[in-house]
Amino acid sequence: MNSNHHLEQDWGPEGHPSLEVLRGYQSERLSPEQTHQVERHLVSCELCSDLVEGMEMAQATKVYKAVKETRGRVQHYLAKKKRKRRFFVWSAWQTAAILLILLFCLALMVYHFYFAPTAPGKQNQPPKTQISIEQTVSPTSVVPPARLG
Repeated sequence: MNSNHHLEQDWGPEGHPSLEVLRGYQSERLSPEQTHQVERHLVSCELCSDLVEGMEMAQATKVYKAVKETRGRVQHYLAKKKRKRRFFVWSAWQTAAILLILLFCLALMVYHFYFAPTAPGKQNQPPKTQISIEQTVSPTSVVPPARLG
């Protein structure tokens, strides 16, 4: 009677054995009387029999490895998500390539403005000189100032 009383405490309110009782049944740690009672229940309850069958199929070491692997993947994912995302992250080679392109463009501009030969058809023309008014007026065409007198 004592063992039945103990067994009834391990059963849930719906009349199903607890996980500890089912694990004890699976590992054969229950008394013959408790084992018989659990077996009778398993014959009539499809839910509990499926649970015990699943517990038998799942080996503890494989379940432990799967849980550990899943936990590791979740932690890696969360750590990756916590990292701040930086915008415009350039590697060293990309920065060097951009600087080289800019220097090349600058050198090309300097060459074209200061050192490039003129285009064909355009010859080097001497720069136009400004002619002052004194140079355009000939001395003979100058009217002498009127004398007041």
